[in-house]
Amino acid sequence: MCDTEATSGTALVLALAARKPTGKAQEEFRRLIRKIERCRTQIEAWRSYSIRYNERVLQEVEPLRAEFGRAQREMALLLDELLTRATPDRRLRKKDRAILQELLLTLLDDLMTDDGDEALHALRARHCGESPGPETERERGPLRSILEEVFGVDLDAEANADPEAFFREARRRMQEEDAGGPRGNRRARSQTRHPDEKDAQACDTATSRAGSLRADAAEAARQSLRDVFRKLVSALHPDREPDAEARERKTLLMQQVNQAYEVNDLLTLLTLQLEIEQIDAAHLAALPAERLAHYNRLLREQLKALEAQRQRHLEPYRLTMGPAGRRTFTPDDVDRHMSAHLAEQRAALRELRADLVAFRDPDQLRKRLARFEPEPVLEILEEFDALADFLQFASSDTPQPPRRRRPRSPGRDNRNR
Repeated sequence: MCDTEATSGTALVLALAARKPTGKAQEEFRRLIRKIERCRTQIEAWRSYSIRYNERVLQEVEPLRAEFGRAQREMALLLDELLTRATPDRRLRKKDRAILQELLLTLLDDLMTDDGDEALHALRARHCGESPGPETERERGPLRSILEEVFGVDLDAEANADPEAFFREARRRMQEEDAGGPRGNRRARSQTRHPDEKDAQACDTATSRAGSLRADAAEAARQSLRDVFRKLVSALHPDREPDAEARERKTLLMQQVNQAYEVNDLLTLLTLQLEIEQIDAAHLAALPAERLAHYNRLLREQLKALEAQRQRHLEPYRLTMGPAGRRTFTPDDVDRHMSAHLAEQRAALRELRADLVAFRDPDQLRKRLARFEPEPVLEILEEFDALADFLQFASSDTPQPPRRRRPRSPGRDNRNR
């Protein structure tokens, strides 16, 4: 489907609405045109909103994300100080130390990136005895077991192997097992069983005939499209226009005609015919059944392509919408969702800053630790990561899968007030 819908089908929708449909084919013709026009409108709305969305990400989300990360880093350093540089007025009970230790490790899980922050790596090494790379042994455990069970290999023995070679070998083993095992034997047996020769020949003939009929119908529909195209070219060819102003207008219209024809955009071609008064509502209402069948086939294909294009526009926003992304949503829904999450994140940042002040006061620290109860914390960085995923998706010709989400962050004070 062409991305440039310079000509709207609204005029065609209105023209058809002025007359009652004369049959089911005519009803389908009108219904398809309405759906295509509605889908085009939605795609254009998403295109326009993507500009606003990117602006908000760059101007609101990214600065807040950076500010939150700085506050988390400051909290991590403060927790380290409380744990390692105890003073008489800051003596901590064993239970309190365990709470601070857990908070620190959770913070470090959020903050550990590939940016080479030596201070954070040092904290991790000091409090956990390791400075993890992309994945820790704890994270690799389940994956290791699955791979070893599925591929039948010892990952320790294959640790220094080339990853691509490792997976090629694993795939080869699986194929051999599939060919030699019960499933492979069943497949081999099924390949030796053939239906009666006459039945097979009849089935092949029916399949061939159905394929031929589909090809004939597609070619007939394509011929109907060519007929519309040729009529427009005959009326709009700029070389036949002596008036300079009219020639310029026809040149622009011919560009639309050529673009629409290249992508089988029947709706735009019919709309242009209506615009130059080559056809009218009466002509469309009286289309013969055979021509309507061809038009409806073309319109169904056009609608299918547009719906796929609309889904491509929607897909990156599903990452940021969470559960709401599984339902139908609009650009306004995404904008409201972003505003709500930004408000939550600003509130969480205010609480984190308040914690930074309170944790430096021995009395306030003890009171907070006394009231501490582990609760599910708000995944502040989840939304940031989802928004970053969208930027990556929007700037790439090939959609990328979403990144693995970080562990939960204790950036928000999760104690009962």
